[in-house]
Amino acid sequence: ETDSDRPTRAMDTASIIYNIPPPPGWKNGVVVDADSPGIAPWAFHAQHGYDKFSGSLDRVTGFAACTKQVPVCVRNGRTASETPSLAEHGFELVSDATDATTCQAGALEHALLREDEHVTGTYYDEACNLARRLLPGASAAYAFNHVHRQSRVQRPSANLPRHATTCSVPSYMCHADSTASSVLANVKAHVASGEYASVGPTHLSADQAAILAAADRVVVLNIWRLVSNFGKPVPTHLGLCDQRSVTLDQDALEYNFFVDGCVAYNYGLTASQAHHHRWFHFPRLAAHEAVVFKAYDSGHASQGATPSWVFHCAVDDPSCPPDAPERESMEIRVALAFPGPPTDELSTSREDIP
Repeated sequence: ETDSDRPTRAMDTASIIYNIPPPPGWKNGVVVDADSPGIAPWAFHAQHGYDKFSGSLDRVTGFAACTKQVPVCVRNGRTASETPSLAEHGFELVSDATDATTCQAGALEHALLREDEHVTGTYYDEACNLARRLLPGASAAYAFNHVHRQSRVQRPSANLPRHATTCSVPSYMCHADSTASSVLANVKAHVASGEYASVGPTHLSADQAAILAAADRVVVLNIWRLVSNFGKPVPTHLGLCDQRSVTLDQDALEYNFFVDGCVAYNYGLTASQAHHHRWFHFPRLAAHEAVVFKAYDSGHASQGATPSWVFHCAVDDPSCPPDAPERESMEIRVALAFPGPPTDELSTSREDIP
């Protein structure tokens, strides 16, 4: 099968899990205990750090009470009239995301992505090189978190209590990974106060954080790719929301995770604004392809920029054959530091979307 054989349609009848506002006095979010399925604790702290929370958890809604399924059209990014790009949409398909060691064009699977030692020892460097190629001008790049995901249905090991698994399941609620309260969004303050070493993500050192804190702009890229079953229909895709179709102060709702005495700040999207949002996916990814999106972009501080996030989630394909292979994926986050002045990247509002 060649690229030209791939389907060109959108997923017209897909649905995405949105948020609804919490009742007065309540917080949207979930309290995770040791027996909850989902992200393993080491992966949680590698992404979100160790920001302590000492408040009351009595009025945290839980997942079901603050979420709502919303029918949406999820466009095919391969055939979109406007090719998605990091600068405009906040994400893009990279067709030459290969390396001589880990990810090779034409491979049947990227087996080394299942080995944590190889990922942290080799693939982290490869991901940094790719990130710097995609966003030239960075003075530093640090890979600091990766998540291996497998279907909850086909791989029962992914449904084990989180302290008993090294694998995570796809995340179906649309979210942004962080907020303006998160550690990296406040890296300057954490470094200046000397607190960073106790709150920062596991694999992002205090010395690296100091370089990020001194930067005029910090970007966190998520590099997402399949591990196996390349070029085939899969039941679950990565859905990505065009950043220009989101107005943060109108559309975002805080949704936090409370884990082991720590808090992970996150945004969800309110269901009442879903009609504004433009969703995309990239079907049948090949071995040489990756989807890259901006998990966080501080913008240039010297220009008074407003931070931005790309909302994303897992989305099931209702037309997928019932015997299709599972989706197995690897994502890795890379933090990049940029000096001023700003690059030529454009900023477009919701009203300017063609």
